[in-house]
Amino acid sequence: MRAKEMGRKAGLRYVYPGNVPQDSDTCCYNCGELLVKRAYLGLETLNLKDGRCPACGVEIRGVWQ
Repeated sequence: MRAKEMGRKAGLRYVYPGNVPQDSDTCCYNCGELLVKRAYLGLETLNLKDGRCPACGVEIRGVWQ
């Protein structure tokens, strides 16, 4: 968790701890909207619209299928 905080302070937008069941969801860096909700070993919810945040419209780079 300390490494995650260090990455965020260094300016990284998406930093996650590995192999832990909590704190692995993806939120929009611009507005904080929940974009990807993960279950422990998989995807629970994908909340994107054409690769963009549905709340503020900012582009979220990645491969979304």
